[in-house]
Amino acid sequence: MISCLAQKVDAAVVWPHSVKPLTPEIEKIKDSGTPIVGMERTVATRDYDSWIYLDTEASARSLAEQVGKSMNGEGVVVETDGALGSSPQILRNEGFKKALNELYPNIKIEYTAPTDYSRGQGYKVALDYLQAHQDQKIGAWYSQYTEIGYGVNQALKDYNRADSVPQFSIVDGKTAVKAVQDGVFKALSPWNPVHGDVGIRVALYHVLGKPVEKDYLLEQPPVITKENAAEVLKSTWEG
Repeated sequence: MISCLAQKVDAAVVWPHSVKPLTPEIEKIKDSGTPIVGMERTVATRDYDSWIYLDTEASARSLAEQVGKSMNGEGVVVETDGALGSSPQILRNEGFKKALNELYPNIKIEYTAPTDYSRGQGYKVALDYLQAHQDQKIGAWYSQYTEIGYGVNQALKDYNRADSVPQFSIVDGKTAVKAVQDGVFKALSPWNPVHGDVGIRVALYHVLGKPVEKDYLLEQPPVITKENAAEVLKSTWEG
């Protein structure tokens, strides 16, 4: 990111992978006087000009509500996380756990190993978990990202459990919404994809000297189920 300063850019827009690594670099850009705008994934500093946040807490809570209803308020839900230390992993885990504890205290969360958010890793950790818990009754499976969920689904198919273990995940797009229609996922908590557009606009406003807020929280879209998937499919983003 320091190359941005060497190139004398007018503004910088960042989408960090993890919380800690980019924090000092963002602070350096801010100290240089170059506007710095962040999107979605957070860092360990408030020393930036603007940040575009997704309402991850609302996203995880809406999904927890769907999980609790499908399990009639009791049983075991398995969670598969993304990359440890990334803000989506932290927030999606904490938000989901907090909501379940408040709304459905009789539901227990069990965890697989974390993943790199990929389908291949989702398959591997789910397969390992199923091999180690062959007699466990699983009421639902929560994956922090749909790509993970596709891998989990394949592992469940390998164990002939895909029809008996409903899957829940985060992020939409046409492919994922069609997967809801096909029964791969019982419900999805959508990802608001406009933060990139908003981030660029806010950066331009900083350059132009127009008034902007320090923090923006984008509205969380409604959860996607088979009942509304056809309507959502008409307007969701390609992906």
